[in-house]
Amino acid sequence: MASRSMSTWTQEAKPLERFSSNNETERLSATAPIYSGLTDFIRLLRRRRRIIVSTIAVIMAITIIALMRITPIYEATTTVLVKPLLEQASVDQQGDTPITAPPNEAARIATRVRLLQSRSLARQVVKSAGLQDIEEFAPNSEKPGLIDSISNWFGPARSSQNEPKVSLNDKDAIEEAQQKLIENVTGKFLSNLSVDRVGDSNLVDISVKSEDPMLARMLANRVAQTYIKGVTEGQDDADEASHKWLTERVTALDRQLRETETAIAQYRASHGLIAEDPAGMQQSQLSQASIALAQARADRAAIDNQQNGRGSAVSASSALLESLRGQEATVARRLLELEVNYGSAHPEVVASVSQLSEIRRRISVETARVQTAERQEAAALTAAAMARESALSREVGLVSGSTIQARLSNVNLQSLEREAAATRTLYQSLLERLKRESERQSKDADISIVSRAWLPDSASFPQTKQILAVALISALAFAVILALAAEAVDDRIRNADQVQRLLNLPTLAMVPLLSQEMRKLPPAEMITHQPRSLFSEAMRNLVIELETRRTQPGSQVVVITSPVPDDGKSTISAALAAAAASLGRRAIVVDLDMRRPGNQADDDASAGADLIAFLGDHANLDELLVDGEHGFSTISIRQKVVDPRGLLESPRLRALIEELRNRFDLVALNAPPIIPVRDAKTLTSIADSAILVIRWGVTDPSAAATAVDIFGNELMGVVINGVDYTEHARRAYGDAIDHASRYGGGYYIQPEKIAKPWLRLGRQHS
Repeated sequence: MASRSMSTWTQEAKPLERFSSNNETERLSATAPIYSGLTDFIRLLRRRRRIIVSTIAVIMAITIIALMRITPIYEATTTVLVKPLLEQASVDQQGDTPITAPPNEAARIATRVRLLQSRSLARQVVKSAGLQDIEEFAPNSEKPGLIDSISNWFGPARSSQNEPKVSLNDKDAIEEAQQKLIENVTGKFLSNLSVDRVGDSNLVDISVKSEDPMLARMLANRVAQTYIKGVTEGQDDADEASHKWLTERVTALDRQLRETETAIAQYRASHGLIAEDPAGMQQSQLSQASIALAQARADRAAIDNQQNGRGSAVSASSALLESLRGQEATVARRLLELEVNYGSAHPEVVASVSQLSEIRRRISVETARVQTAERQEAAALTAAAMARESALSREVGLVSGSTIQARLSNVNLQSLEREAAATRTLYQSLLERLKRESERQSKDADISIVSRAWLPDSASFPQTKQILAVALISALAFAVILALAAEAVDDRIRNADQVQRLLNLPTLAMVPLLSQEMRKLPPAEMITHQPRSLFSEAMRNLVIELETRRTQPGSQVVVITSPVPDDGKSTISAALAAAAASLGRRAIVVDLDMRRPGNQADDDASAGADLIAFLGDHANLDELLVDGEHGFSTISIRQKVVDPRGLLESPRLRALIEELRNRFDLVALNAPPIIPVRDAKTLTSIADSAILVIRWGVTDPSAAATAVDIFGNELMGVVINGVDYTEHARRAYGDAIDHASRYGGGYYIQPEKIAKPWLRLGRQHS
């Protein structure tokens, strides 16, 4: 079961394309972790939990120390009401008065807010409260800042060098210094003062911050009281000055109005302007005279037309003339009848003719008389009409002249009257205003205190809980960033997934890092005396991996090498042979590292002939073999080699390997590192496979990739040596070691030779 559990540590990932040797950047990036989901991210956090915990601890400690050193600031708030300017809309029968606020109410409130935080008001508060004598606000009592402290270390304070010395007898200099101090304190006070409108209401909050809660409450109330007092006193002074000015102005306007009205009366008298509107009266008279003149002219024209139309016609208005004409008609009718009846000679006819002639004579006389009378009457009417027309013409001329003169006089009169009207209007307006101000009582300020500031029971700054919460969140975020940065910077190979992505090779085994005590023992002894240790299990699993991956039956020749020296290939070679022997296989280790003779890890190799003697035909195979007490044989090198490359190409070496195939199940060829020399690549021609040994967290990824490129496709897989199981499990890569650290510790009965956490884990499960 133990072997089967450990074999899961060497499972292969999906094959990826191996990086080419000419692209160093891509190779290094291949060792960077790839996070596919939340699980990998959580594993990263577990892997870097020391950085995360230490970062959070440091930041929180700094935050707590800073909070302990920060002087608490208290804030007190006074709420005031800005009285609205109300306009009466209407009054109902019950006497209720609906009111509406003017549209500029927001501007009024903004103005009061600015006034409440004005420098002049703050200066009055500073003087009334004596803030220039309080250590918190006095600039000279402040502790020097960091820059000032550093400057003082290298020389005297700047104030002692640059500020002029003030003589106590110089009153102007002392007053200037006092004023400067007041202004500095005022600026500090303004930085601690805030005035804000409460929403859209007429309420305004006046807040003051201070290190002393009682001082904060006193200053918040003092700001409102100082403003109200200043407004009230200012209004009284303004009312007094306004009343005085109005009185003087009303008196002057009364005198001016009297003088103007006197001038108007004198002007009317001197110009005979009795009526209120002399020009209008004259214009009316002119209109009437013009109308009468026009009528007279029309009458005279009618008389002329009547006379011209009548001519010499007899007027029918004479009674005698009408009677005579009647008689004429009667006699003429009788004469006609007589002539018809009696003839013209009849005496009655003659008498009638004579009577008709007399009547006609009398008609002629009467007509002449009537016409003469009519002509005389018409002449008289014409003369009268002409006389009336002439009189009216003269009257119109006189009235027209009077109208022009009245208009000229009225211009000056109207100017005087306009001046009098303007003076009268201004006089009445100021007089009414003076009466209202005389009757008005003292006016209140435009704001009132709604809620006085109370003594704050807790500091407004620093807000410990909020700051600690923000610090914790920030520390956590910063710690995660540091963890990600540490993970990105760490490009060493530590797990099978990195090997697969970088080298496109499976990891055959992950050999644990031995303790200092165990490193003093030969690897074979570790396998023999502690068969259930992690080291022994890893090496037996390596044997199983080699056997299950071989492509042909029979014995197996494996080249074991590393990218660079000191990666532990010799230890792996000896331990592999010992593990194979513990499984009943015949195993041998052949030391082919001719450039470093005597590097065999097993002490059993110290006896017998060496490989150089065999290759030089100075010894046979039986003399060469050394059977160790741990169940496997060794062939070592103790002589210095002049031409290692020539010996590797020797036919006797090939014959030796073939003979070893016949005698042993596993032949481990301990070859030199592949990067310095190519001996290991040469040996692959006589071997079945090759494995590359790298050190956990030590081997450079580019070196490992270079070694793989040199081998080409001859490598079977990789063995990661010197794995710190405790650290590897702590890093939580999600591989077999991670899971075994939590669930498989009870399988190992000898954990005391590895790391302490594995000891505790083994005891808990044993």
